[in-house]
Amino acid sequence: MNGRTAQRRINRRLALGVTCVLALATGACRDMGLRGNVPLAEAETRTFRYSVYAATEPGAEAALVAVGGATWMAAGTAESLPDRLFTPVPDAPQVHALTWDRPPYDRLYVRRDDGSWLPLARVR
Repeated sequence: MNGRTAQRRINRRLALGVTCVLALATGACRDMGLRGNVPLAEAETRTFRYSVYAATEPGAEAALVAVGGATWMAAGTAESLPDRLFTPVPDAPQVHALTWDRPPYDRLYVRRDDGSWLPLARVR
């Protein structure tokens, strides 16, 4: 047996060992999840249970808006976003939601006179 053959055997055994370890490591992985996890379908429509506190820009309308059984307030600064991203909310046509968002909404928007969008956050 020459040195080359011995080196090949060592390399093969090493490759086989690494392959076995990786197979066992990945095969042993399974999604255990966390206790009390909510199924995805329920989590997508669940309302956030904590109050929202957000800074508003000076001069922002501090009026409360009632939409979908919740109260909303201006929160954050105006954002410049394309109109195609928004769709009117059925309860209040002057209030808009993102086109992919469904009730209960995470965030709503009101169009300002300058064309920007003012985000509304749920307060209760």
